[in-house]
Amino acid sequence: MSKNKTQGCKSQLIGNMHEFEDYFPTREIEDKGYKGVKKPQWTWNHKITSYKEYDEDIDVTHYFLKLKFIEWFRAQSDETLICWVKDMITFDLHQQADAVYEEYSSSGNVTRGEEMRKGCLYVESFVHWCNYAYLVEEVNEVLLKGWNYSQYKSIVKERRAQEVLDGIHERFVLKCDELSDDDMLALARLYHFVCSQKNLEFWTREQASPFSSITEQTLDVWREEVVAHLNGLKRGCTEKELKVVSMAYDIYLERSKSKKEFNRDEKWIFPIIEEAYHTWNSVTNEKNEIYRKGVRMRGAGFSKG
Repeated sequence: MSKNKTQGCKSQLIGNMHEFEDYFPTREIEDKGYKGVKKPQWTWNHKITSYKEYDEDIDVTHYFLKLKFIEWFRAQSDETLICWVKDMITFDLHQQADAVYEEYSSSGNVTRGEEMRKGCLYVESFVHWCNYAYLVEEVNEVLLKGWNYSQYKSIVKERRAQEVLDGIHERFVLKCDELSDDDMLALARLYHFVCSQKNLEFWTREQASPFSSITEQTLDVWREEVVAHLNGLKRGCTEKELKVVSMAYDIYLERSKSKKEFNRDEKWIFPIIEEAYHTWNSVTNEKNEIYRKGVRMRGAGFSKG
């Protein structure tokens, strides 16, 4: 296989998920036995190819590919990259399966440990396959489109901001002519709280299924996320957040006057908007200088203060 020098990415290897399937059609990995796979001598695995940056404007953590990884990937032949992917998927999966075996056999039930280990190899192989499929797809896009590193980071941020914006439109049932995109993004923290609530509700329902493998530990993770978001909201808000939640609250009050009944989505989200509005007004009335000076914001007539 040859490199496509003009486009800057691999001519044959994996430009997207469909092509990844052509090279790695099976998700099943041959069982090499407990401790049967030694750590491959590769510089990179999917866990260390990225670093993270927090974006407080939209309350998200971005994950960016490391420049050194992109350069390493660019320099490899297609054959080398195929070997890298196969080796790392096999190693990562066996590491997880061996850990499962140790957990279940530690009490002396070796048979149970081996059964769980084999189950892990079968069930989790797709997860590890996807780890590298998405990684290769991402780095190939950077190379194919010829982005420099600054362009790449800007595009990642823009895409994530658009995802958050689309989510806010959907969850808060707000229209473009009611709030600008810039104003809408001020609801990002509240939106992520709503998403964490929805996730907890979903996994709680899933756990109730007789065939569910969802554990209490999994639910605890989601519960902790909900509490973390909630505590952050209770601590207060920015002036922009208070302004926009007040506007959203006014929009819903106007809707309540013009229609007989909210739809299902509106019924679900309005109490959250209302509570955020009152909570933030209460905190701000005590702490924010603009309220001490008597500045009234749109919607302030409905505050508790």
